[in-house]
Amino acid sequence: AFSGRVDQAEACYLRMLQIYPDYHLLHVLLSQLLLSQPQLTTDDIQVALEHAQAAMDAIPDRAEVVGTFGIACYRAGDYAAAVEALENARSRRTFVDRTNVHRWCYLAMAYWQLGQKEQAVDAYRQATDLIRWYGFNGDTIRRLDAETADLLGLRPGDEIAAPRH
Repeated sequence: AFSGRVDQAEACYLRMLQIYPDYHLLHVLLSQLLLSQPQLTTDDIQVALEHAQAAMDAIPDRAEVVGTFGIACYRAGDYAAAVEALENARSRRTFVDRTNVHRWCYLAMAYWQLGQKEQAVDAYRQATDLIRWYGFNGDTIRRLDAETADLLGLRPGDEIAAPRH
């Protein structure tokens, strides 16, 4: 059922891009749609990355564009580019929303994949704090929380103590 709706939504976004080729945020929305699927395919990741890159080429200064590009880079296996983009997006974001949870989780996983375990745990702590403090919920966030926790060897929802200095 989910994939059928995604296919329909993807077709709508592609049609809208034909009608409004200069509305670059449609690339971001399409990329986010594809990346949010429970069962990503290699083709989905490639198409999402292409659309995220198209948005980056047109409007590289917007946090949602840079963050989506970072998530697409992570899914494509380019962890260094993911960290760079997600850190860039993080520095641009001034308010809290669900996309921040996504970015923190992907940042944690990218750092982990690069062997930067301390930064990974710090980023995951930020994500879990946002989930807990703001009550963010939903299937996508639960799946992403579980994926991140599993990669880091934790349990979803674990409270992670702040480092002592």
